[in-house]
Amino acid sequence: MRKRGFWLSTLVVLIGFAPLIGIAQHSNEITATIDNDSKQVEVRHKLVYVNKSQTTLRAIYFNDWNNAYSSNTTPLSKRFGEDFNRSLHLAKNKERGFTIMTSVVDDEYTGLEWSRFKDVQDIVRVELARPLNPNDSITLFLTYTLQLPDDKFTRYGHGADGSYYLKDWYLTPNVFDGEWHLYSNKGLNDLYTDIAETTINFIFPEGLYLASNFESSPVSGFPGGQQLLLRGDNRKNCEIILTPQKQFTKHQTPYLTVTTDLNGAKYDEISQGISIIKVAQFLDENLGQYPHSNLLVSTLDYNKNPLYGLNQLPSFIRPYEEQFQFEMMFLKTALNSFLEETLFLDPRKERWVNDAIANYLMIRYVEDKYPNQKLIGKLSRIWGVRGFHLAKMDFNEQYNLLQMLAARRNIDQALTTPNDSLIILNQKIANRYKAGLGLAYLAEYIGEERVDSTIIDFYNVHKTKPKTKVADFKRVLAQCSDDDINWFFEEYVSTRNKIDYKIKNLVKTEDSITFTLKNKTRTKVPISLFGIKKDSVVSKYWFSGIDSSKTFSIPRSGEERLVLNYDQKIPEFNQRDNWKTLNGFFSSNKKLQFRFFQDTEDPYYNQIFYVPIANFNIYDGVTPGLRIYNKTFLERPFSYDIAPTYSFLERTLVGGASLRYRKYHGKSGLYVSNYSIGGSTSHFQTNSRFTTLTPALSFGWRPDDLRSNKRQFLLFRHRNVFRNIDEGVLNTVNLDLENNPDYSVFNVRYRNSDNNIVNYKSSLIDFQHSSEFTKLSVEMEYRKLYESNRQLNLRFYAGKFIRNNTNSDFFSFALDRPTDYMFDLGYLGRSEDTGLTSQQIIIAEGGFKSQFADQFGSDWIATTNASFNVWRWIELYGDIGLIGDRGESARFVYDSGIRLNLVTDYFELYFPVYSNNGWEITQPDYDKTIRFIVTLSPKTLIGLFTRKWF
Repeated sequence: MRKRGFWLSTLVVLIGFAPLIGIAQHSNEITATIDNDSKQVEVRHKLVYVNKSQTTLRAIYFNDWNNAYSSNTTPLSKRFGEDFNRSLHLAKNKERGFTIMTSVVDDEYTGLEWSRFKDVQDIVRVELARPLNPNDSITLFLTYTLQLPDDKFTRYGHGADGSYYLKDWYLTPNVFDGEWHLYSNKGLNDLYTDIAETTINFIFPEGLYLASNFESSPVSGFPGGQQLLLRGDNRKNCEIILTPQKQFTKHQTPYLTVTTDLNGAKYDEISQGISIIKVAQFLDENLGQYPHSNLLVSTLDYNKNPLYGLNQLPSFIRPYEEQFQFEMMFLKTALNSFLEETLFLDPRKERWVNDAIANYLMIRYVEDKYPNQKLIGKLSRIWGVRGFHLAKMDFNEQYNLLQMLAARRNIDQALTTPNDSLIILNQKIANRYKAGLGLAYLAEYIGEERVDSTIIDFYNVHKTKPKTKVADFKRVLAQCSDDDINWFFEEYVSTRNKIDYKIKNLVKTEDSITFTLKNKTRTKVPISLFGIKKDSVVSKYWFSGIDSSKTFSIPRSGEERLVLNYDQKIPEFNQRDNWKTLNGFFSSNKKLQFRFFQDTEDPYYNQIFYVPIANFNIYDGVTPGLRIYNKTFLERPFSYDIAPTYSFLERTLVGGASLRYRKYHGKSGLYVSNYSIGGSTSHFQTNSRFTTLTPALSFGWRPDDLRSNKRQFLLFRHRNVFRNIDEGVLNTVNLDLENNPDYSVFNVRYRNSDNNIVNYKSSLIDFQHSSEFTKLSVEMEYRKLYESNRQLNLRFYAGKFIRNNTNSDFFSFALDRPTDYMFDLGYLGRSEDTGLTSQQIIIAEGGFKSQFADQFGSDWIATTNASFNVWRWIELYGDIGLIGDRGESARFVYDSGIRLNLVTDYFELYFPVYSNNGWEITQPDYDKTIRFIVTLSPKTLIGLFTRKWF
């Protein structure tokens, strides 16, 4: 790419840019050249490093985040695996990114040794030839080549259309403030490095258009390429976007200059420009002057942190007006970029401050500019939808709704939790929203003007200042308030304690009202109380310092109801018991509300939902019915679910019902208890019905690290089975209908699992006791995804009857297709031994795939199932085992074949090849021996796509 005249043009560019070159804490002078064929960037990097600490340094550490894509064992790859994303683990070598270090030389031209950590490949340690004393500096010359990754992993790297997105790409020194902060790239956009003055002579292929967060000189071309100079003062890294078409437009507003490619599909350019000025003015008024010459607001950055909600639906059902949608997209992306480029807190450990400011200002923007905007926009006006509570919710109510989604599931995490320790839901949504709500809550308590002025003061004092701390933010907030706000940092920010108050013991007189406020969670934060007359607020009070309960008296001003947190500014855990009426005997007077389909929680109604459903098995056929339940979008402790359906084949009612109370405990250890009773009824054969009734108690344990998929569960249940039997099937041996038409089984199960996409481990101990038998079984499963992209699946099962007084094989162990006398398995035709549904397999007990004439064991069983992929989802499987009947010698059994593992545990096909039956593939009616796994449950299928979020 280098041609004659290149260095002359480079010199001209450098001379033209010379007046802008200054002095910073560290300084970078970089020449970077992109090779379009190899997707490599050759870098020559001069770094002046200044030791601002009081410690003598003998080594300097560097962020080399491009190298995070280099193998299956990097922290980035491991995190992908934790999130059930195999893309980086299965990547081809040509898709990976890595860094080739050529040399590191100091200012005395001494070659320096460098190294990487074994398990942290994106941190480079450079050994200094001489100690670097406090306040001294050293000049290093680094030469390295970046192999850019495919952008399919994190959107950074090179794209299939010839585009490039470079961010956190060149080597930057790690922060040292008495200790080194060594943060690996985990795909979280939280690079922590010192600010520096950086100039980059950037050389790139012709035919590409460049946009950057840095100030840039005019582009100069030469044969085969083009170049320009990029410069940034008090910046952490240079972001570069190269595209085959010119996508970015520069908007010079009275407040700041914006470079953006965000656009609204049906929002014209002039209107977009007006909206950008409107947002720029809001940023200037609520934060202050942007200190850099250019703010980059890109679609790529928006896609990494979009507006989660209905606006991500296809355009033909877009619920918001184009102006509002565009402004919210632009505002969110601009705010994040604005703060990221100027407020330099530790982005991994103290990110919540930026999140709080950004989301608080988004809340304020909607309050100021769009006070009547509804959460679901134009959809709220549609007949059949407008009656839902969801349709009546304001746009800003989404913040509490989505952060409460985590809190109600007991997976919320404190705002001080490091960014890389957050589960995806909290990292992307819930904690960001909770942070913004916290500032809105504080503003309601001490006054909006004080919080607004504090944000402006904090920003203008600390913008572009290195190593800003949370303590700085706390100090500024405390100075602006006349009230004690330690609760905000000590309770709201630093813990995951829930806020939940209740009104008790209300006594009224002619001129006063006396009541008790109960702090149900003992979280000592202020609570607001409103006096309501009809739909108007006639009084408002704030109460604080309540440990458990406290009695207050207020003057009577015509109140008809007292309501806690009436304006819902406080992110309270449970608002269903927030009010008391002064008229009538009943304290809540909540009316019943029947609603078609599920809705958001309305604290002023007892909500009952109904929705049509349909189930299927071959005996009942398609069974349409009506599901009646009380579960809203948010979890609640007590839930009921009644689902009667009608069997057209049997011409009778079937279905099920359950009652459940769930109690969440702490974050780790014993975290949940479930108490339930449920029943169901259906048919297991023509004109033969079964009914189950099951009281149950279960407990769950988990580690302190919520990102870990390790879980332990202990279940106690008593399964009662009642069967009405048609005389025509009494002779079916494996149903044991004549001897045991009704029975009960006491069951204890302990499961220990680690659901990881790379290393899956699970073990189950199952104990069963009834009047006829007692048995114990153990199951262990292991799945390993190797660096070669081969996956090994192993399963072991063993069971033994402690006593067995049965007269059939109905309760016996089975090699294949157990009788399922507990009615746990979702068979489509549970009594079939011929036909398509008889080929359905659910891996249980012996786990064999071939069908044997004698598959039952009335004494004991021990089997091993294994499979290994040969190409993608095509695997070879094999099963071996021993099975024994009472008083007889054990039988050795085996089978083997081909497994199409399309979606593990959800959709699989098994083709038997060889077993005790011989070469099955050559035998007649081979198609009848093919087995399949299929999951039809919508809840189970949805879990496949949502598991990474929770």
